[in-house]
Amino acid sequence: MSKANKSNKAIKYRLYPNDEQKVMFAKTFGCCRFVYNQLLALQKQRYKDGESHLSKLKSNEFATRTLKKDYDFLKEIDKFAVSNAVFHLADAYDRFFKKQNHFPKFKSKRKSKPSFYVDTSKVQFSDTHVKLEKIADSTRRNRAKANWIKLAEHNKIPLNVKYYNPRVTFDGLNWWISVGIECD
Repeated sequence: MSKANKSNKAIKYRLYPNDEQKVMFAKTFGCCRFVYNQLLALQKQRYKDGESHLSKLKSNEFATRTLKKDYDFLKEIDKFAVSNAVFHLADAYDRFFKKQNHFPKFKSKRKSKPSFYVDTSKVQFSDTHVKLEKIADSTRRNRAKANWIKLAEHNKIPLNVKYYNPRVTFDGLNWWISVGIECD
């Protein structure tokens, strides 16, 4: 089948995480916000000192080497979520210098929307559940079912398609996963 016959579609499904999974979601949201704010503070200081801002790769290197060494709680979450927070800040900085946006602001616990991206290769869907890396990763065989997060709708997710850009969000009441799919 040619690429011209394929299209992209975004889907969003409600999640029903258990208590352990909710805690990991909250940790991941908080860690992504923490890394974003730490890097923004560093970038602001470099800007005041007349230095150039860090590139995406240098920012990611700072987050993965320096911050993870200093803050052990960052090791508990998926590294892809942290990297995406770094890349979002780098993009915001680039847009600021191109005069497309205002200067980036610190993310507030109360005002910013809790969300994080998941590595596309680490997402698995079934008819009724989704599995995300580092969310309730039980290695015991009898607890393997706990690694899967229940979906609100059953048999609605296309299974043999390419997924991209999976994102978990919380709207204050419900948990959601949105994902892009490539379909015919």
